[in-house]
Amino acid sequence: MPGVMCLLVLEVLIMDKPFFPPTGKQVVPLSKLQDEDEPTIISQPRPVGSGRDELFEDALRICVKKQSASASILQQHLRIRPERAAALLKALERAGFVGKANGAKPRRVRGIAYATVLRWDKNK
Repeated sequence: MPGVMCLLVLEVLIMDKPFFPPTGKQVVPLSKLQDEDEPTIISQPRPVGSGRDELFEDALRICVKKQSASASILQQHLRIRPERAAALLKALERAGFVGKANGAKPRRVRGIAYATVLRWDKNK
């Protein structure tokens, strides 16, 4: 849009090994920000709770390891039916760990997923 200045907010993740995960970004028009407001990313992942599928954590770890998310990847590695793989993928999307579907292409794994798995590994 000509004449409109925007602020770009990026998720940044620093890891010990060289790796550049996909980043999530949100564009917020500066006219919408107040002086005291901090820009925030709206779609933050929800905390992992007890109401989730028992394979949720395993599914997230697989997606992070493979650097992409798809029902077929989850089916192969978890040895589950297509319906359950699709449900897990939808749950990962709702939680904010993977991006939206883009046709037949695998979904992008957001930077917050890498940080979450790293945090889980540190807490073990």
